[in-house]
Amino acid sequence: MDKFPINNTNDTDTTAQDIENVGHTGNAPGTLQERPVEIFDNTPLDQAVADNLITTPDSAQYLTEATPVTPEKKKRRGVIAGIGAGVVGLLVVGGLAMGLNNNNDNGPKGGPVAEAPVDPGEEVPFGEEPANPVDPEVSGEEPEVEAPAAFEVAGLPTLAELEIAPGQTDNQVAESLVKLSSDWSMAGANKEMYDLQFEGDNGYLSLEDYVTKITDATDPIYVQAIYGENATNPQFADAIALQKEQHRQVLMAHFQTYGNQNTAPYYQKENFSQLQEAIKHEDGTTTMFVTMIREDNGADNIVEGSGNGNITRATYITAEVDGKIKLVQPPAYVLQ
Repeated sequence: MDKFPINNTNDTDTTAQDIENVGHTGNAPGTLQERPVEIFDNTPLDQAVADNLITTPDSAQYLTEATPVTPEKKKRRGVIAGIGAGVVGLLVVGGLAMGLNNNNDNGPKGGPVAEAPVDPGEEVPFGEEPANPVDPEVSGEEPEVEAPAAFEVAGLPTLAELEIAPGQTDNQVAESLVKLSSDWSMAGANKEMYDLQFEGDNGYLSLEDYVTKITDATDPIYVQAIYGENATNPQFADAIALQKEQHRQVLMAHFQTYGNQNTAPYYQKENFSQLQEAIKHEDGTTTMFVTMIREDNGADNIVEGSGNGNITRATYITAEVDGKIKLVQPPAYVLQ
């Protein structure tokens, strides 16, 4: 006896041959196509699967191939404006610094970048979420992150090149200290760094932010060369902050005086004049009274009144620290 009896709903006769022709294809003979078919198949489930009469989630038609999507990073160039007409001269204790109006507009910032899709060609079973290979919790592997390119400042000396070696005369040490402080003010002020401000991610920065990027990369080297272990001493904080600000102001003036009405980009330096006196102390320190003269080309550009020709007297107290000559007291400057 059949488990599922056939109950005909009309008077049309159906032969056994007609029923057999139905099979598993669903293609009924003409006499059966004219009315609903209520024939039930008693084929066992495992046999139907083996004969491909029914499909399962493992069947080939349910396997999909992931389509790779290439993320697109949109980038816009920031706008770097030229220097305005306003330039303010600033005299500070501990040295001369120059204040400049920054007329640069902030450029647009880059937006987020979409994560990488699943690997092309990976087969994902129907009903399952694709595993993202950049997720270490799913893949068990650390994601590969491309290291950002290091920011290098053209013309920046190494710490070993900047430090003052012992065994020199007091006059040589004094001259080296003046040059070291002067070079610090101009660190990064060159054509290569001027051009670099328009390239890559730097194009998103205002000029002030770009200058800060340079000073952040250069200031620590000069601080270490001049002050050594006292670089983090709170007693030296004001003197170091003063020299950092002078460096920032000089860079702003330099980059804003390329072209236009300027004959040459702005520069400034302190030239050693003479060592007036050097006093040796029993604790191994030396007090030096040094005279220096400011030189700049403010007359060749719009940075006027910047102090060209000014004479400054500096007081340096030095000692040998870890095999190098360092300032062991904050420097003092007096404009004459």
